[in-house]
Amino acid sequence: MFLQRKIEGEDQMSDILNDPIIRSAVNFEKNKDALREQLSSLLTSTETWKTMNASQREVCVHNAVNQSESELELSRRLNDLGCTDHTINWCDVDPNDQTALEAQAMVKALGGLVSKSGSLVMIMTHEDMF
Repeated sequence: MFLQRKIEGEDQMSDILNDPIIRSAVNFEKNKDALREQLSSLLTSTETWKTMNASQREVCVHNAVNQSESELELSRRLNDLGCTDHTINWCDVDPNDQTALEAQAMVKALGGLVSKSGSLVMIMTHEDMF
């Protein structure tokens, strides 16, 4: 449950998963993901991990996470980018846990890292934290 609101004297909770603002933000992030995919291809063809700036690395990391179904696959993708010094925190989301699903929706809406399989991800590298 999300924002508590007083409606006609009653406390009511708003459901994050059905909140139109959250859903709109998630859809906006999906559009950004499509752009990140294109930019990542361009960047990796012209730059190396060490020559990329922070914004460029962020685009590539987001794309790697979006395309990964497992922590092992993500680690491989990061290594392929040239990011060999990284730590991944991978948290699978139980599809039967309402709170976990709401957390996932919030992370997606706020532009956080969510894998192709729906896991919540945090990555630390020598240069950045995502």
